[in-house]
Order: sequence, then C-alpha cells, then structure tokens
Amino acid sequence: MIKTKEELLEFLGSWENLSLITKEIGRHPEYFKMLMEISLYSTEPKSWRAAYIIDKIHENYPTLILPYIFDIIQQLKVEKHSRVQSKNT
Repeated sequence: MIKTKEELLEFLGSWENLSLITKEIGRHPEYFKMLMEISLYSTEPKSWRAAYIIDKIHENYPTLILPYIFDIIQQLKVEKHSRVQSKNT
C-alpha cells in the first residue's frame, strides 16, 4: 500500500488515516523508517503529525523505535520549532 515517502506524506494529510497507517506499519515495519525520517528531519508541516503517529505506533509496537532513540535525542537537542514552547510562557 504505502511504498514511498511521498505516499506516506499524503496519508499523513488526514487524521482519519491514523488507524490505517498504524496497522500498515505494524504489518510492514520497513515503513517505520520513512515515518521516522519525516518526523525527525523533514521541514514538512506534517512532520509533527508523523511524530504523533509514531507515539501511537509505539504503544502497539514498542521495539520499532529502539533503533532511533539516539536520533530522537539528538534531534531534541537542536529542535527550534516555534510550536515547541514552555508551558510557563
């Protein structure tokens, strides 16, 4: 079903696809890498939606995220996105 990063980005366009994406990545974990790349390195506005979906996938398939822990930590150190704000501001 999802074969390219562009197709995955298209699916990320709708919250209704959350369950479908989660199931599809559960059946084809190789797609998880594309989702992680979008979440961590893409300038697409949908990258935040990818991060949300990764969190939901992690609930059902926790081992998929293990190879990306270091990358997640590194990206958090440099994240400067305007939507990331302290609750005290």
